[in-house]
Amino acid sequence: MKKAQAIYLLCALIAAFAIVFGVVKNSALSVQQPLSGAKVATDGRNILRLLQDARVIAFNSWSIEDSEGKNLTYTIQAFDQDPHYDGAGVKLSIFDQGGTVIYEDYFSEVQGVYPSYALRKAPPQLIMEVSYGGSASFLKILDYQNGKVIDLMEAVKPDNDFTVNAEVRPQLRTDVKPVVEPDQVMLTGGVGLANPIEKHTNVFRYKDGAYRYVGKFSAQKVDDYIEKLMAESGSKREKPVKP
Repeated sequence: MKKAQAIYLLCALIAAFAIVFGVVKNSALSVQQPLSGAKVATDGRNILRLLQDARVIAFNSWSIEDSEGKNLTYTIQAFDQDPHYDGAGVKLSIFDQGGTVIYEDYFSEVQGVYPSYALRKAPPQLIMEVSYGGSASFLKILDYQNGKVIDLMEAVKPDNDFTVNAEVRPQLRTDVKPVVEPDQVMLTGGVGLANPIEKHTNVFRYKDGAYRYVGKFSAQKVDDYIEKLMAESGSKREKPVKP
């Protein structure tokens, strides 16, 4: 996407947020003056048409909370052809406050994206579950550092894959302080759920500015142990449902 197109798209997104809150900043309408219902409907349709024409399937803000209080904006845009990707797919674009693209990546599909304080401090990271067209999915943890977006899972690629489940969760072991210790990543893989072959979970922990592989365990054995603990504690007793 050229810079001019990126700025144009960003302006459209900003306008969309303004419409949602019922205000528009321009010379004809002050920020305190509410829009009429008809104006909201018309502008909403125009912006929706613009996003549909650009094949933008998702957009949102990423609260980086920098020194100037600025945030980033990201879009996920579908395409049939792109010189950076083999075949049809989607493109992730992250814009700075001025509309300049500061990060791009390409996938077959984006299956999930959400913010998380994985490093237990501001600003939040952007967690992404993506596919490149195969049976496996991959986990990305994007972080904003010194004006750049980096992937904290870069050091372990292509072992950031999973086929069953992905978790970014606090470390609750007795020898750590979960309130300050970065979250650990647990990626469970193996042949499909219908197959009885044992599934394993790979564990990654944050060290020296990136996530590193630290080991794996049997997912079945862990679930069996959870069942044992619940039985021993009596927590599996059925309790009456409160009305």
